[in-house]
Amino acid sequence: AGSDLDGDKFFVCWDPDLVPDREEEPMLFPGGEAAKKEHVTTDDLISGFANYNSRTVGRLNELFNRWADVKGVKSSECHRIAKLFATAVDTAKTGKGVFIPRRLLKPPEARETTYVWQKMLQRASLYIADSVATDSNLAVKVFEEADITDLLNNKDINVSE
Repeated sequence: AGSDLDGDKFFVCWDPDLVPDREEEPMLFPGGEAAKKEHVTTDDLISGFANYNSRTVGRLNELFNRWADVKGVKSSECHRIAKLFATAVDTAKTGKGVFIPRRLLKPPEARETTYVWQKMLQRASLYIADSVATDSNLAVKVFEEADITDLLNNKDINVSE
């Protein structure tokens, strides 16, 4: 689950209000060994394709976010889910599936918004709701990646403007 630059997207920010005060060491999860077989048959390929479940990766992502909302990203629950996630994204390569322990499947409900990303999302949602309520002609525009890239690369403006 490392960043091997095969199409991974990154967000780079120098805004002092968003940049953390300290840098954390990355979690290290050894990559899984590729499953090796002398002769791969069509049935092997069909079985591998049929048994791979990308929903597991999505479910782990959702569980990680919910546990992080309640206990923070450094919690033992988030650490365990991150390990499972690393294994799950390599399932096609290694043939190893993951089992999500029952205790991780039901995180407690978050009581309040405490993390920066949650506050930003909440304020953005309120802003859009207020804008739409105030101006019924306002349409919320969805920007394509190329539009955002052009905006970020425009040397005549600062992104904060």
